[in-house]
Formats: sequence, structure tokens, C-alpha cells
Amino acid sequence: RSKCLDEVSRLNRLLDDLLDMAKSEAGRLDLAIRPISLGETMSRAILLWESAIRQKELDVKVSLPPAPVTVEADSDRILQIVSNLLANAVNYTPNGGTISVSLRADDETATMSVADTGPGIPPAELPRIWDRYYRFIPSGRARGTGLGLAIVRALAEAHGGRVTAASGPEDTRFEVTIPIHSPLVPAGPGAAAPALEAGMPARS
Repeated sequence: RSKCLDEVSRLNRLLDDLLDMAKSEAGRLDLAIRPISLGETMSRAILLWESAIRQKELDVKVSLPPAPVTVEADSDRILQIVSNLLANAVNYTPNGGTISVSLRADDETATMSVADTGPGIPPAELPRIWDRYYRFIPSGRARGTGLGLAIVRALAEAHGGRVTAASGPEDTRFEVTIPIHSPLVPAGPGAAAPALEAGMPARS
């Protein structure tokens, strides 16, 4: 029964991922932009993976600024970004390995980082990891749907941000940088709009 439930969950995630990619390609990714605490959202994502982390006996190191980092963003979509990066890290990090999650910010941008001690990605393969359905498969083991990182990039860019990756022989780091003030929110006083579509006019 457990295997059946796992398969149903996997298929549901695949359907959600396909829907998100279709919306992204059509420029119809809906974002509920409002002020959020980035550190709190990242902590929620870590909790979602607590069971898998414990099963693999992974060491998770978290480094968050002492003061809250507030950004104009979609909390659920930021949660999805960090969760996808953590899924990637958990999948590829061997038992007993280390995952590092950190956040840094300045006056204009905030950067979320997820690093792991799994097998590094060869330089020739690195540009391809953002492609839909592409999977880097060390030792011939297939993992995931090949959509997670493509969705991370789409969501980061929908927020007016960017995502980068760097990899060595035994470590990989992903960083997502988004603006503190969303380009989807008109300049001036007042609260952020409750729901916007990615691709709307930038601040004026």
C-alpha cells in the first residue's frame, strides 16, 4: 500500500510540474505578491523534507541572518523553489552527506542557496540542467522527473530574479537571487497587490 501511495504522490507531482511548465511557457504563472519573511519560508521547506533527510542521515546546516529578510514575493512559489532545490539535494547526496541552506541579502536583492555533497555535475553537463526532462544520472540511476530545476528557473525569473549553479567534483551549489522589491508591484505607498501574473509591467 505504501508503494501505491508513493506512486500516486509521484504522479500528482508530475502533473503539477507539467501544469506549471505549461503556464510558464504561456506567460500565465500567477503570483500572489505580498511581503513575506524569506527565512521563515525557507525553514518551512526544510521541514517538508525532514523525514527524507532523517532517513538518509543527512547533516543539514542552516545559515539565516539574525534579522528577518522581508521581500515582495509569492510565498507558495518561493516554498516551491526551495523545496525543489532540496529535493534535488536529498536525491543526489549520499547517506551521511551534508546539505547546506543559507540566505543573504543586501538593500536590493536576497539570495537563497542550497548546496550538497553529492556527485558533482561535469562542466559540459552544467548548462543542460535547466532543460525540461533533463536528468544528470550518476552511476546510471534515474531520479526525479527532470522538471524540478526548469521550474526553479521559471519561478525565479517570474519574480524578476535569476538562478545559478556551480559544481565541483563532490559538491554542487544552487543560488536563487530575487529582488527585495518585486518588479511586478507598482512603485509608491500601499500594500502589494494580492495576485499578479508574471510578465506584467515593471515598476515605473
